[in-house]
Amino acid sequence: MFRLKHIPFFLFVFFLFTPAAFSYQQIKFTREIAKPSQPKGKRLLKAPRAIALSGKLIYIADSGAHRVVVLDGTGKLKRSWGMKGSRSGQLKNPSGIAVDKSGTVYVSDTGNGRIQVFNGKGKFLRSFGRKGSGPKEFSKPAGLAVTHGLLYVADAGNSRVQILTTDGIFIDELVVKTKKDEMEAPIDVDVDVQHRVYVLDTEGHRVRIFDPAGKEIMAFGAKGKGTEGFDDPESIAVDRYGNMYVSDTGNYRLKKFNAKGKLVASIGTKGNGQGQFRKAAGLAVDRECNAYIVDAGKRTVQSFACERGDGKPLPELSPLSTVEYVKSLKRSVSALVINKRPWAITGDSLKAITVISGRSIGTSGAEPGHLKSARGVAADANGNFLVADTENDRVQKFSLGGQLLQVIGKSGKLEGEFRNPSGIAVSLKGNICVADTGNARIQVFNSKGMFLGAFGKSGKGSGQFLEPIDLDVDSSENIYVVDRGNNRIAKFDSNGTRVWEVGKPGSGNGEFAGPENILVSPDGEVYVLDAGNARVQVFDEKGTFLRKFGNEGKRPGEFRSPSGLALEKGTTLYVGDRGNNRVQVFGLRLTPAVPAGVSAKARVNEIQLLWRPNAETYIEEYHIYRSATKTGDFMFIGKTEDPFFFDKNLPSNQTFFYRVSGKARGGNESASSDVASAVTPRLIPASPRQVRIEAAEKQVTLAWLPSTEPFFDHYKIFRTRQMSDGFTLLTETNKTVYVDSSLEDEALYYYQITAIGTEGDESKPSELVFVTTPRASLTSPPIEITTVELGAMFASAYKYYESRPLGTVKIKNNTKRIYRKIKLEFMIKEIMDFP
Repeated sequence: MFRLKHIPFFLFVFFLFTPAAFSYQQIKFTREIAKPSQPKGKRLLKAPRAIALSGKLIYIADSGAHRVVVLDGTGKLKRSWGMKGSRSGQLKNPSGIAVDKSGTVYVSDTGNGRIQVFNGKGKFLRSFGRKGSGPKEFSKPAGLAVTHGLLYVADAGNSRVQILTTDGIFIDELVVKTKKDEMEAPIDVDVDVQHRVYVLDTEGHRVRIFDPAGKEIMAFGAKGKGTEGFDDPESIAVDRYGNMYVSDTGNYRLKKFNAKGKLVASIGTKGNGQGQFRKAAGLAVDRECNAYIVDAGKRTVQSFACERGDGKPLPELSPLSTVEYVKSLKRSVSALVINKRPWAITGDSLKAITVISGRSIGTSGAEPGHLKSARGVAADANGNFLVADTENDRVQKFSLGGQLLQVIGKSGKLEGEFRNPSGIAVSLKGNICVADTGNARIQVFNSKGMFLGAFGKSGKGSGQFLEPIDLDVDSSENIYVVDRGNNRIAKFDSNGTRVWEVGKPGSGNGEFAGPENILVSPDGEVYVLDAGNARVQVFDEKGTFLRKFGNEGKRPGEFRSPSGLALEKGTTLYVGDRGNNRVQVFGLRLTPAVPAGVSAKARVNEIQLLWRPNAETYIEEYHIYRSATKTGDFMFIGKTEDPFFFDKNLPSNQTFFYRVSGKARGGNESASSDVASAVTPRLIPASPRQVRIEAAEKQVTLAWLPSTEPFFDHYKIFRTRQMSDGFTLLTETNKTVYVDSSLEDEALYYYQITAIGTEGDESKPSELVFVTTPRASLTSPPIEITTVELGAMFASAYKYYESRPLGTVKIKNNTKRIYRKIKLEFMIKEIMDFP
């Protein structure tokens, strides 16, 4: 008889407290690490708050011990680091931890209001942030998530989630402040493979989900006891199927929700037993949907196997484009340009800013060749500089060596005249475009300085300017203008017709406060130096906001009174930071489009992949992935710079599945393409050709042309006497001639031959050949003769043939010996014909 007492306690709890509504997905306790029964001095953990998984290692932020603890898969201590303090590498109540793909560890140093970064062995690398409420400032930073160069920080005390690069550049923040709803204390955060951000608002008792653009798209949850509500939840994690897991601390439960926010599983009660909790805290989920929870009350880690359900893994999207800090150059500049190397207007001179003691072009003054408060510089296709000499109301052209080549314009408002010209750009056709700031217009000249046209007038209306400060030209001769006076940017075609304009005063996305510079990348992205907001904003060629970075300050990625933008090779951005007397250099971590049109074509032992080449100028290479099944794990097998790839040395008669991704130069790898597949052909050689057959006494000789396929291995020869009996394998050979011997006389034999490939595939039989062996010839038995008799016969023959031409003949053995002894080389016919 089955007795209740035979049920393990944790399963009893599960059955007792799990309603039928979600019983179809089970959660099963699997093990517990660092058991609470250990003596106090030997406990691995003191007050664990957060957990992260990386391979087979478990990283724990032990808030009570002010350290990071690393365990292996069995729960054995691998290493630990940290101690209470505020110096670099020291920690104070850490409550968040994350590990990226490279093994770099990020820790929320909660008590010190900062983020600290370590390598996998605990070596301090860097830190960023401080206590406060501004960008990159924190109040009780808690949960962390890291993916593709971006770090998400639950800034609980400031009621927001901050998004930073992994080297500490401010990107954005997620906030909710409406009349009916407000995010109160986000304590943890996670990100799925489609860049949706999952935030656990502990004081709001809600889960909030944001799209990649930062818009809240869903929220669920309410304060309550039991399975239906939250009570001071501590942590959230999302699996690759889009399911959400929450450690509901006050309710002593682990809860699982599907992608729509519906509760589908729950486990736990208050207690010290297996599957029970005292203070459930940090939570992490691995690829197999195993959940790991640290319990600050029990000082343990518990793991649970969670049923996956019927859902499919979320399709992984390409990483978001972002930036990384490279270095700073100590220069105060007003304009930047790339002409083989970075150059800048510094004071009233043009200098190469990466050369310590390089030459200087121009000095302060009003004479030709001199400059006065120049605000713009560009380079033409011949390597010449064009400088907007602002307070001299002219444009000057210099060679790379510094020789003055041309002066365009003078003070005034007529055609070809200027008032405080600022921005300048040169189109691919060589046309010179000038932001004639004081006259609120754009003027265009040909490469020789001849006036071609102008557009714009003073005003706030559409297509009008108040202070056009800078401009750039794309590959299609479209002109992009930043209008500082109207806090907006605009795009015009080559005729000066407005295409679009965006922007207004403000600090939101797509809003500006005194923008200074604009440039268009070779791939059509528009970069705007939003000086008053101390940031760079990026738009697409249609004026749609894409992303931003930067904030006010003096640390890397921060700006004060910035001026000057330049882009080198499409991936390195130079930003003039005048207030900090420097030029900051950033690497653009761009993401190429997913390769399209991938097809697979099978050949002998190989498959050729083809796809449409990516259009991005920054594409570096393509990565190829292969799987044995369409839904299996795709493994990296190679890379190429060309839009094709040969996967060689494959076995025959097998199906292979492929995906292709694009890798940017110095940037990200895109998501994988749609699946393409092909079946390698069987390695069946051609049938042997031109089989010839010839019969002799008691034997048959077969011969045929050799097989030429590279995968040929050998032949099989078949024979039969009666076609109705079928063929029997006679032999296998790698030669093209075969003699079948010991055959019957006057017998009919049929033959066919097949070719065998290296993998055992067999060709179709050759043409049928047949022959009849001849009747045996009548012969007399040999007559025995003595050596003396044979010698007499040989002497007679020698005398007979003494004067005749020499010849050779094969005779009996003893005759051969005499033949060789007397060294004769002729035919002895009489002996051979001896009766």
